[in-house]
Amino acid sequence: MIRGKKVKFLVFATLALVLAVSLVAGACAKAAPEGAAEEVAALESELAAEKAKVSGLEGDVSDLEADIAALKAPGEVQEWYPSTWVPSGTCFDRLVYVCDLITEASDGR
Repeated sequence: MIRGKKVKFLVFATLALVLAVSLVAGACAKAAPEGAAEEVAALESELAAEKAKVSGLEGDVSDLEADIAALKAPGEVQEWYPSTWVPSGTCFDRLVYVCDLITEASDGR
């Protein structure tokens, strides 16, 4: 029982000491150097300018993404049919084969 009281006392004494040292250290902190306010203001304005550049670039990126999506979007599908005076047979079958190759290569567009 006595041992537990000693441990509690040691813990609370340590916490009190740490609190007291931190208060003294905080009160003894150095004041901001002269001209720091102007430097902070200049850095904040520079930061605002850089943020404006970034937002402008994000707009450009979204425009480019929209352009890419529009280019990737499927166009109107066209079907190729041979139009010729050649009657059915070997020549006509070759024309149908070429039309099929063109449709496959262009994905119908």
